[in-house]
Amino acid sequence: MESIKLVCIPYAGGLASLYGKWKKYMHPTIEIMPVELAGRGVRSGIPFYQSVHEAAADIAQSLAFTLQDESYAIWGHSVGSLIAFELAQQLRMRGVHDPLHLFFSGREGPQLPIVNNRGYALPDNAFIEEVLRYEGTPKELFDYKILAELFLPILRADFKMAETYKYNHQQEPLDADISVLFGTEDMTQEQAAAWQAATNGSCSIHAFSGGHFFINEQTEQVSNLINSVLLPTNTLITGAPLF
Repeated sequence: MESIKLVCIPYAGGLASLYGKWKKYMHPTIEIMPVELAGRGVRSGIPFYQSVHEAAADIAQSLAFTLQDESYAIWGHSVGSLIAFELAQQLRMRGVHDPLHLFFSGREGPQLPIVNNRGYALPDNAFIEEVLRYEGTPKELFDYKILAELFLPILRADFKMAETYKYNHQQEPLDADISVLFGTEDMTQEQAAAWQAATNGSCSIHAFSGGHFFINEQTEQVSNLINSVLLPTNTLITGAPLF
């Protein structure tokens, strides 16, 4: 069976390596392609993106040639969902065919107003409290000055992207089918369903127990959902084992 490349975009402060643990849950025909955002990991010497659109354009430029003749899907969580959405638009502009599917996780529909658009500019202590509110970053991280000095600029840059994002109401919706995943303690089903406006394709909504970072607590369940969406049922039953 033809392989499917799954482009995975991390959440605020996340590294490409966070998707490494997903591989053991994915069907062998799904190839995870984790994206490293600028300013961290192997790209730590590159200036941070100033906007979601800049991030999407940079990623599209690096992936367009690779994806033009491939079957692929895109996944993003939190700010990664916004980047994933704009990435699909950027790839279309570069003549790349639409993805088989898009997965938007942990983020309400992109056209909804952003409630907090200045969190990234808070003083350090207040900003740390804002970060900890999402319950995805260990509090102990900020107890060590070296680690705090390393990660705070990354988190601020990513929060700035998310909080200053501008949805283009004039652009054409996507044509791909989409799946929206959310934690029931993080947002409402109505907020998740607002993604339907972003595509002419179908939009399926999937609720998971937990907060903003439900994907870290339910990695296997999330991976199983991706497998079931991207692969025919008979492949999952008769194909190579998942583990």
